Amino acid sequence: PGEMIAKIDSTVETRARLAAEAEAEQLRLAELAAAEEAARIAAIAAEKDKNYNEAISKADQFFTEGDFENARNEYRAALAVKPEETYPQQKIDEIGTLIAELAAAQKAYAEAIAKADNEFQNENFEAAKQSYAQAQQAKPDESYPGEMITKIDSTVETRARLAAEAEAEQ
Repeated sequence: PGEMIAKIDSTVETRARLAAEAEAEQLRLAELAAAEEAARIAAIAAEKDKNYNEAISKADQFFTEGDFENARNEYRAALAVKPEETYPQQKIDEIGTLIAELAAAQKAYAEAIAKADNEFQNENFEAAKQSYAQAQQAKPDESYPGEMITKIDSTVETRARLAAEAEAEQ
Protein backbone atom coordinates (compact mmCIF):
# COMPACT_ATOMS: atom_id res chain seq x y z
CA PRO A 1 0.00 0.00 0.00
CA GLY A 2 2.84 2.44 0.72
CA GLU A 3 4.21 1.96 -2.77
CA MET A 4 0.83 2.49 -4.32
CA ILE A 5 0.22 5.64 -2.27
CA ALA A 6 3.63 6.99 -3.38
CA LYS A 7 2.83 6.06 -6.98
CA ILE A 8 -0.56 7.80 -6.71
CA ASP A 9 1.04 10.85 -5.11
CA SER A 10 3.64 10.93 -7.89
CA THR A 11 0.95 10.60 -10.56
CA VAL A 12 -1.16 13.35 -8.95
CA GLU A 13 1.94 15.53 -8.64
CA THR A 14 2.91 14.89 -12.29
CA ARG A 15 -0.62 15.62 -13.47
CA ALA A 16 -0.72 18.84 -11.42
CA ARG A 17 2.68 19.89 -12.79
CA LEU A 18 1.62 19.08 -16.39
CA ALA A 19 -1.67 20.93 -15.90
CA ALA A 20 0.20 23.96 -14.52
CA GLU A 21 2.65 23.80 -17.43
CA ALA A 22 -0.22 23.52 -19.91
CA GLU A 23 -2.00 26.44 -18.26
CA ALA A 24 1.22 28.49 -18.34
CA GLU A 25 1.68 27.64 -22.03
CA GLN A 26 -1.91 28.64 -22.76
CA LEU A 27 -1.39 31.92 -20.89
CA ARG A 28 1.87 32.51 -22.79
CA LEU A 29 0.12 31.80 -26.12
CA ALA A 30 -2.78 34.07 -25.16
CA GLU A 31 -0.35 36.86 -24.23
CA LEU A 32 1.52 36.32 -27.49
CA ALA A 33 -1.73 36.45 -29.46
CA ALA A 34 -2.78 39.58 -27.57
CA ALA A 35 0.59 41.19 -28.30
CA GLU A 36 0.31 40.24 -31.98
CA GLU A 37 -3.22 41.64 -32.11
CA ALA A 38 -2.09 44.83 -30.38
CA ALA A 39 0.75 45.15 -32.91
CA ARG A 40 -1.68 44.54 -35.78
CA ILE A 41 -4.08 47.15 -34.40
CA ALA A 42 -1.19 49.59 -33.90
CA ALA A 43 -0.06 49.02 -37.49
CA ILE A 44 -3.58 49.62 -38.78
CA ALA A 45 -3.82 52.78 -36.66
CA ALA A 46 -0.44 53.97 -37.91
CA GLU A 47 -1.49 53.36 -41.52
CA LYS A 48 -4.76 55.16 -40.85
CA ASP A 49 -2.89 58.10 -39.32
CA LYS A 50 -0.48 58.18 -42.26
CA ASN A 51 -3.32 58.18 -44.82
CA TYR A 52 -5.22 60.83 -42.87
CA ASN A 53 -2.17 63.08 -42.51
CA GLU A 54 -1.31 62.73 -46.21
CA ALA A 55 -4.86 63.64 -47.23
CA ILE A 56 -4.92 66.62 -44.85
CA SER A 57 -1.52 67.79 -46.08
CA LYS A 58 -2.62 67.62 -49.73
CA ALA A 59 -5.94 69.26 -48.91
CA ASP A 60 -4.29 72.11 -47.00
CA GLN A 61 -1.88 72.66 -49.91
CA PHE A 62 -4.73 72.75 -52.44
CA PHE A 63 -6.66 75.10 -50.15
CA THR A 64 -3.67 77.45 -49.86
CA GLU A 65 -3.33 77.45 -53.65
CA GLY A 66 -7.04 78.26 -54.04
CA ASP A 67 -7.81 74.91 -55.70
CA PHE A 68 -10.96 74.45 -53.66
CA GLU A 69 -12.44 71.48 -55.54
CA ASN A 70 -9.33 69.32 -55.11
CA ALA A 71 -9.00 70.53 -51.52
CA ARG A 72 -12.59 69.53 -50.81
CA ASN A 73 -11.98 66.09 -52.35
CA GLU A 74 -8.90 65.54 -50.18
CA TYR A 75 -10.72 66.70 -47.03
CA ARG A 76 -13.48 64.22 -47.88
CA ALA A 77 -10.84 61.48 -48.27
CA ALA A 78 -9.41 62.39 -44.86
CA LEU A 79 -12.90 62.32 -43.38
CA ALA A 80 -13.47 58.85 -44.87
CA VAL A 81 -10.29 57.64 -43.12
CA LYS A 82 -11.15 59.26 -39.79
CA PRO A 83 -14.85 60.16 -39.63
CA GLU A 84 -14.52 61.20 -35.99
CA GLU A 85 -12.21 64.13 -36.86
CA THR A 86 -13.85 67.57 -37.03
CA TYR A 87 -11.14 69.50 -38.93
CA PRO A 88 -11.89 68.05 -42.39
CA GLN A 89 -15.61 68.78 -42.06
CA GLN A 90 -14.89 72.34 -40.90
CA LYS A 91 -12.70 72.90 -43.96
CA ILE A 92 -15.32 71.33 -46.27
CA ASP A 93 -17.92 73.73 -44.85
CA GLU A 94 -15.50 76.65 -45.21
CA ILE A 95 -14.84 75.73 -48.84
CA GLY A 96 -18.57 75.58 -49.50
CA THR A 97 -18.93 79.09 -48.12
CA LEU A 98 -15.93 80.36 -50.11
CA ILE A 99 -17.22 78.84 -53.35
CA ALA A 100 -20.61 80.44 -52.77
CA GLU A 101 -18.94 83.81 -52.08
CA LEU A 102 -16.78 83.49 -55.20
CA ALA A 103 -19.82 82.64 -57.30
CA ALA A 104 -21.69 85.64 -55.90
CA ALA A 105 -18.68 87.89 -56.56
CA GLN A 106 -18.38 86.54 -60.11
CA LYS A 107 -22.07 87.19 -60.74
CA ALA A 108 -21.87 90.72 -59.32
CA TYR A 109 -18.73 91.35 -61.39
CA ALA A 110 -20.30 90.06 -64.60
CA GLU A 111 -23.44 92.11 -64.09
CA ALA A 112 -21.48 95.28 -63.29
CA ILE A 113 -19.18 94.79 -66.31
CA ALA A 114 -22.13 94.21 -68.64
CA LYS A 115 -23.83 97.35 -67.39
CA ALA A 116 -20.60 99.37 -67.48
CA ASP A 117 -19.72 98.23 -71.02
CA ASN A 118 -23.22 99.16 -72.16
CA GLU A 119 -22.96 102.60 -70.53
CA PHE A 120 -19.51 103.08 -72.07
CA GLN A 121 -20.85 102.20 -75.53
CA ASN A 122 -23.60 104.80 -75.03
CA GLU A 123 -20.94 107.30 -73.88
CA ASN A 124 -22.64 107.60 -70.52
CA PHE A 125 -19.23 107.83 -68.86
CA GLU A 126 -20.18 108.66 -65.26
CA ALA A 127 -22.60 105.74 -65.05
CA ALA A 128 -19.98 103.52 -66.74
CA LYS A 129 -17.32 104.58 -64.19
CA GLN A 130 -19.68 103.78 -61.31
CA SER A 131 -20.40 100.34 -62.73
CA TYR A 132 -16.72 99.64 -63.36
CA ALA A 133 -16.04 100.70 -59.75
CA GLN A 134 -18.69 98.20 -58.57
CA ALA A 135 -17.00 95.52 -60.67
CA GLN A 136 -13.66 96.41 -59.02
CA GLN A 137 -15.24 96.00 -55.59
CA ALA A 138 -16.67 92.61 -56.54
CA LYS A 139 -13.33 91.32 -57.88
CA PRO A 140 -10.42 93.57 -56.88
CA ASP A 141 -7.86 91.37 -58.68
CA GLU A 142 -9.36 92.00 -62.11
CA SER A 143 -7.54 94.65 -64.14
CA TYR A 144 -10.22 95.35 -66.76
CA PRO A 145 -12.38 97.69 -64.65
CA GLY A 146 -9.38 99.84 -63.70
CA GLU A 147 -8.23 99.98 -67.30
CA MET A 148 -11.68 101.11 -68.42
CA ILE A 149 -11.90 103.76 -65.67
CA THR A 150 -8.51 105.10 -66.84
CA LYS A 151 -9.76 105.05 -70.45
CA ILE A 152 -12.93 106.95 -69.46
CA ASP A 153 -10.94 109.55 -67.53
CA SER A 154 -8.60 109.97 -70.49
CA THR A 155 -11.51 110.26 -72.94
CA VAL A 156 -13.36 112.79 -70.78
CA GLU A 157 -10.17 114.80 -70.27
CA THR A 158 -9.35 114.75 -74.00
CA ARG A 159 -12.88 115.81 -74.93
CA ALA A 160 -12.83 118.62 -72.37
CA ARG A 161 -9.46 119.83 -73.68
CA LEU A 162 -10.67 119.69 -77.29
CA ALA A 163 -13.86 121.50 -76.35
CA ALA A 164 -11.84 124.19 -74.58
CA GLU A 165 -9.55 124.56 -77.62
CA ALA A 166 -12.57 124.78 -79.93
CA GLU A 167 -14.09 127.50 -77.73
CA ALA A 168 -10.80 129.37 -77.67
CA GLU A 169 -10.66 129.33 -81.48
CA GLN A 170 -14.12 130.90 -81.76
